[in-house]
Amino acid sequence: MGGLGGAVWHGVKGFRNSPYGERRLGALTAIKARAPVLGGNFGVWGGLFSSFDCAVKGVRRREDPYNASELTLFCLGICFGGGGGGEGRLGGGFSGGRRLIGRT
Repeated sequence: MGGLGGAVWHGVKGFRNSPYGERRLGALTAIKARAPVLGGNFGVWGGLFSSFDCAVKGVRRREDPYNASELTLFCLGICFGGGGGGEGRLGGGFSGGRRLIGRT
């Protein structure tokens, strides 16, 4: 799924940023260069989501919607918010926990 979405995204981007006569070649070159990276990032996100989901289920010892929606995405937001320091991690955690359930 990540590789296919990456191919579409980077193909359109390469098509638009290429000169008029080389648009197809530019799209193909962009797909070859960047789509595997995006697919790999999607795989890392999926693996961490599964790991945190199992960890939260193990700690709470129950199966309910809070595991997948709020707590797991809170842990993912903290994990991926590392570039902003402690404040960025907490902000990423809170926004990640709200993202799936639709609250803003």
